[in-house]
Amino acid sequence: MEHHFKKLRGMRKLDYNEWKLAVFLVMRDLEEATAYRVWQEMEDDASLRAIRMSLLRLHRQGLLNRWGYPKTYEITEKGIERIDWLEEEEDEEEDDREEYVSFTL
Repeated sequence: MEHHFKKLRGMRKLDYNEWKLAVFLVMRDLEEATAYRVWQEMEDDASLRAIRMSLLRLHRQGLLNRWGYPKTYEITEKGIERIDWLEEEEDEEEDDREEYVSFTL
């Protein structure tokens, strides 16, 4: 399964919103998943502990539902709205970078 994670990351460390978007995009593709499954999809680009903590934070923010053992997560309606907002922010930043490059050339 191809995710936008590699496009977001490139060769640099992700900022907080990019990281959140990367986790969200994996969750959106999987629909529901455990932390272990998300970690597998992110291809060792993060530790399992980091994924677990990210999912827990997103759950506490009301962006993911959580149930069962092992904990299974799914995106809430509020989470879908946040994905849309984060993708818009990412597009705007990319446009700004392109404008800067063309301006400096």
